[in-house]
Parts: sequence; structure tokens; C-alpha cells
Amino acid sequence: MQSRFDVAIVGGGLNGLVTAGYLARKGRSVVVIEQAEHVGGTASTVEIGPGFRGPAALDSLELFHPSIIKDLRLSKHGLRMQRGGGLLLPREGRSAIYLDPEADLPNQIDQFSPDDAAPFAEFNRFLQRVVRALDPALTRPLPDLPSNGLGALRDHLRLGWRLRRLGKRDMPEALRFLPMNVKDVLDERFKDESLKAALAGSALRGAWMAPRSAGSAFGLLHHNPHWAGGLIPTTKFAVATPLPPLRGVLPSRGDYSKSPFQGGGLASLRAETGDVGLAGSLASAARAAGAEIRKGSAVERITVDSGKATGVVLADSTEIKSRIVVSAVDPRRTFLDLTGTDWLDPTFVEAVTQIRGKGSVSVIRLALDRLPQFTGAPEGDHPLSGRIQIGSTMDVLEKAFDDAKYGCVPEEPFLTATIPSLADPSIAPEGKHVMIVWAQFTPPKLRESDWSEEREAFGDRVVDILEQHAPGLSSSILHRQVETPADLEERFGLTDGCLDHVELALDQLLYMRPIPGWYKHQTPIDGLYLCGPGTHPGGAGTGLSGKCAATQILKDLKRKRR
Repeated sequence: MQSRFDVAIVGGGLNGLVTAGYLARKGRSVVVIEQAEHVGGTASTVEIGPGFRGPAALDSLELFHPSIIKDLRLSKHGLRMQRGGGLLLPREGRSAIYLDPEADLPNQIDQFSPDDAAPFAEFNRFLQRVVRALDPALTRPLPDLPSNGLGALRDHLRLGWRLRRLGKRDMPEALRFLPMNVKDVLDERFKDESLKAALAGSALRGAWMAPRSAGSAFGLLHHNPHWAGGLIPTTKFAVATPLPPLRGVLPSRGDYSKSPFQGGGLASLRAETGDVGLAGSLASAARAAGAEIRKGSAVERITVDSGKATGVVLADSTEIKSRIVVSAVDPRRTFLDLTGTDWLDPTFVEAVTQIRGKGSVSVIRLALDRLPQFTGAPEGDHPLSGRIQIGSTMDVLEKAFDDAKYGCVPEEPFLTATIPSLADPSIAPEGKHVMIVWAQFTPPKLRESDWSEEREAFGDRVVDILEQHAPGLSSSILHRQVETPADLEERFGLTDGCLDHVELALDQLLYMRPIPGWYKHQTPIDGLYLCGPGTHPGGAGTGLSGKCAATQILKDLKRKRR
């Protein structure tokens, strides 16, 4: 087995696999080392019960950047992205609201809140203008600050010109909007509490902040980018490639690509590796480019000699040498556990310890013997095929966070759910379904008890809340799994269970992500890079941190050859 590579990547989550694919396609010898038996990390697929499978944590993939699908030719490696629906918002004592992004959203809003239809359309257009203007800063490696060359100066001028083109009205409003809390932003524009809660819920996905938290408005940009379709995006799922695969185009509504499937080799690979969906396609693309993926192998430490990374040592004492090491795990674990602090300046170590990143999401996976029926929801399966949000006022969201920030289990958690089996029936037996529920806000640690004591009782509470809106759901549950932030930390090595590794707060974005001054995926240890969601431009399943890291590594290697 090969023991020397150009690049060793620690962690086979989405970003680690993206980095591997880009580097291997450029001719670098790459090994990806993943401690679990399947790649994908939070986007991997887990068994919920006999015949039932579902997402480990990341419940949908509409934010995954289409440029990566194109660059790595993922459609040729079995990827199908299936469109689901939009947003269903059950309301207590009233009919549910369904917002379908495939139809005229302002017209739908006009049906329940006429005063909000025109403001919604304008706000959506405003956000998309801002996101497109900021696109170079939010999707690509950042230029140096201060500028140390004509190339960096050109990049800054281009960004400045794009912002200037927003005009006299939009540019000042964008600068005012970004540091605001999302409650104030929405209160200024809308009247209906349900609509405001729906938009606030999208901004706060996975965040350790509430509607009144300063800077929470940024989440409206990060979680609703232009490539996903703007506010209320269409939910998308990676659908497992059928076995055996079919030649030609599968007729699937909303496929990302019209490219044909490959032949039987892919079927054999999927059967052998067990990696499916987006993660399986990324792994297949990386392998096809020459990368090696070692699963079930935990990295004990990153080896450093005279301030330079030289490889990794596995838990079984196997040593792998490499010119470059790339860590896809979170920055705190990378520096405090894997490299140690001997080669790091004390001020850098202090900055690492001050990184904020608290997990706020508990994941509840349900195997159901039938499709749930939500009171007041429009007829048909389509309204259930997107995201379902339980929490129809911003006060509900705020109260849940108030409980969590004091280390308490929220009485009424903010819930969002998806039913991925509607998009991919292969993950459940015929006629049965899988539901994935995100319960926010749940603290990583409890003040007066332990999650081992509270976990199942909290799962009962979540099911009881769902039952109020979908009568009969509790009796349809065949299997249930509850994973709190503490469980996600243990499963994925996420410090405090934070899915984004580093909180998506304004003081931890752009040139300050993961810490001020270290925004280019490089580290103080020569040859050690970071590529996880704790790096620029951030998490939520875009894959862009992995792409940006690969871009920076290739640029540095090219410069060193000169």
C-alpha cells in the first residue's frame, strides 16, 4: 500500500472530497483519510432501521455549488439532483401556508397577506442583486489584504466596482442591512408573522443565534444564494443511482444535468464502497482522477518537522508521508489536537481557543410506515417534498434560543423537517417513508443534566410537537434515532457539534475566517492547509470551502516551482 503522496487530506466529508477531486485532476497524488466506514461526513447516508436509510445530518443539498458539479463532472459519476418542493409552514389553529418557488411567490403571498406580496418581490430582488455583487467574495479565494500585487489590487477594484454598480439606493442599504438582526430587517418590510418566521428560519439554519441577534440578517444571504433560486429556494436532494444503472438519460423532473449515466463499472463501485448520493459521486470522481480513499482509518496526529507538515500518523501507527497535509476537520481540533501547539505562536493558539462555534442542531431521524398528513396542507405529495417548518412566529424561535443559551432543553424547539424518500423512494420500503427533523435550538451541553439522560425525552417532545400538526404521525413511527449536538460531536468529530465548524457571524467571515489574518486556507505550519466549512466562505453544504482550498494550494504550488 502506497505510503507517500503529494497530498494527504484528513477527513472525507464534502469539502475534503471536493479538494481531493480538484487536486487529483491536476495530477497530484492524493490520499483521503476518513475515520468512518463511509465518506460524506454530515452528508453521508446512515441506516435508520432495516430497509430505511437517510441523511446523517445535512438534510438537503440545494446550496451545493453547481460549478463543482460541472468541474468534477459529477453527473458522469452517478449524481442526480432531484427537485423537491418549497416551504410548508403549518400554523396552529389555522390552515398551513405553502410557498412553492416553482410558481409565482408574490401571488401566493397575496393570498394570505396582500400587504406583503410586493415587498417580498422587491426584497427578493434586492437580496439577489447584493449576492451577485458580492459573488466574487463569497464564492472564491479572497485577494490579499493589504494588497501586495497588481493581481490582488485588480480583484479589489473589481469587487468595489460591482458594489458601486448597486447604485445610490442599494449600496447604502446593503451596508446597513448586513450587520442588522434579522427580526428588524423583516419587521421593516413585512406584516405577516408567519412569513417573517419562514424567512427568519432560513437565515438561522444551524446557527447559534436568534432573530434578535446582531448580524443574523447575513444568514438571509448565505442560505439563499442566487444559484439556489433566492428566498424560499427549491429543496434539492441527491438521489441514489439505481443498481444496475441505466444507459441514457433518466426522466427526472428538475435534474441538475442531462448528462448520461456511466455503465456497469459505477454500479460495481457503488455496491463495493457503499458510498451513495453526492458523497458517493464526489468519491467516485476523486478516485477516477487517481485519488486514493482510505475509510475506517482515524488520524492520530499530523506530523510536523521544523515547522513543516510532513504527513500523518494513523491510530494503528501507520505513517503516511506527504508534501502537503490538508485538514477538513474543524480548526480547533486541527491545531489543539492533531498538530499540537509546539510549532504555533502563543497568540495564534489563543486566537484558535477563542473561535466561536456552538452546535445548535439536534437531528431526529424517523422511519415511518406511511406518509404523514399535515393539517391544512394543500393536497398531494408535492407540498411535503420540500422543507416543513414548525415555528410560525419569530417569538417561538427567540424563546427556543433563550432556553438553549442558558443550557436548557427548549420547551418548544424550532423544527424543520424534510421527507427525502419522496425524492428518492429507494431509501425506504415501498409505501413507507423517511423523515429527517432538525430541532433548534439545542445546546451542546446542558446546565443541570446530561444529554444521555435527556436525549429520548427530547425526542418524545419533538414527536409530540409534530403530532399536533400531523395527527397520527407518532403511531406511524417504526424506528427513531435522536442525535444531539453532543452525539454529532462524537460521530463526526465536530467541536461542540457545530455543523459549520466556525459560527457564521460577521466577525468570523471573509478576512476573519477562521481567525483574523488566516483567510487563505494556509496556516502558520508550512504545508498545512485547512479546507473545512470553518474556512472561507463557510458551511451549509456549498462545497466552496473545499474548492477554494484546492485553488489556493494549486496556486501556491505553482508559485513555488518558479
